[in-house]
Amino acid sequence: MRDMDAYIESIRQERGRLRKVRSLLATEVTASHADHAALKGFYIAVAEYIEASMARLHRQDVMMLDTLRRKLQMNSEQTAIIAEVDARLAGNQRHLAEFLAAAAALKLGNTAALANFEACAKAYNHYIDTHMGHHAPSTELARANLDVADWRAMAARAPREAEAEQACYQRVLALLPGA
Repeated sequence: MRDMDAYIESIRQERGRLRKVRSLLATEVTASHADHAALKGFYIAVAEYIEASMARLHRQDVMMLDTLRRKLQMNSEQTAIIAEVDARLAGNQRHLAEFLAAAAALKLGNTAALANFEACAKAYNHYIDTHMGHHAPSTELARANLDVADWRAMAARAPREAEAEQACYQRVLALLPGA
């Protein structure tokens, strides 16, 4: 049980870092800045971190759902729970694509690209806040039906992937306005 808790905690920590970065982004896009263009480097760093971490967290969620589908008999209640998470993940991918496109435009961009990025950042954060938080039914299914090997597989990542994500995270913190 202790091994399983360690893997779950590892996943929880990854998601906690993402929440922190999204919170920093939300603060900056809604703050009164004399020069929002000065935030461009920070915004790009945030987008790079979110892209890296969301790719990984999305794979974890898909792996969890696929594992549950394999392990369960899938009664109508379980099917509905997993379908709801599938829909949330699909919505996240749509919003993430728009956010990342706005970040790509910002790298090349002008004042209009900056305003578009900030609008997309607000929309993406709103989607995450309203649709992607803790989902008790799927969490209960996972806790009841996944074993240590399943949690280990979901928490596993290549050292290079972990280092790259950590470097992105540190860059966000270094470029945080006022840091």
